[in-house]
Amino acid sequence: MRDVKDYIRRDVISEGLGAYKNVGAARVFGGEIDLKYRYKNLIDFGVNATYVDERNRSEKLPDGRIDITYNNRIPNKPFFYTNSSLGINFQEPFGLKESDLRINASYGYVHWFYLSWAALGSKSSKAIIPTQSTTDIGATWSWNKGKQKLSINCNNLFDQINYDNYMLQKPGRSLFCKLTTFFN
Repeated sequence: MRDVKDYIRRDVISEGLGAYKNVGAARVFGGEIDLKYRYKNLIDFGVNATYVDERNRSEKLPDGRIDITYNNRIPNKPFFYTNSSLGINFQEPFGLKESDLRINASYGYVHWFYLSWAALGSKSSKAIIPTQSTTDIGATWSWNKGKQKLSINCNNLFDQINYDNYMLQKPGRSLFCKLTTFFN
């Protein structure tokens, strides 16, 4: 836990515009866990979870009035998110000498959060950043001792709606192919 004086946060004014505002006092409490496991050079797995509770601790506004957002979460910031990854490696797949194949998948989750202060306005009229999740998969085949590689990745496999910022939608499902060659 940490008490913060003069906490600076970004306030969304309208779509695409924002201003930085000062919260006189804030309390930040949270934790993160990151677990990874690898078995030889065959399989690896990782999971990460983060919880951060950032709250306004200013009881009064600079002009002396009561701050109705006292003890509200700092808006427009996720407070719980997690991700996981799985990778499987194959040495000399399909009997091809000096080659490797890696297949990987990842999943990300962000819990919903308010765009503005929870105490302002009615619950039904509040703008929220919705819960988001995304699943990505990919494969990389390398040969000639790793001097050539072919990668294929699919981001957002299930075409979930996700956002970078409020109402700024990220692209849906996308497929990428990349060929890499090293010259020595």
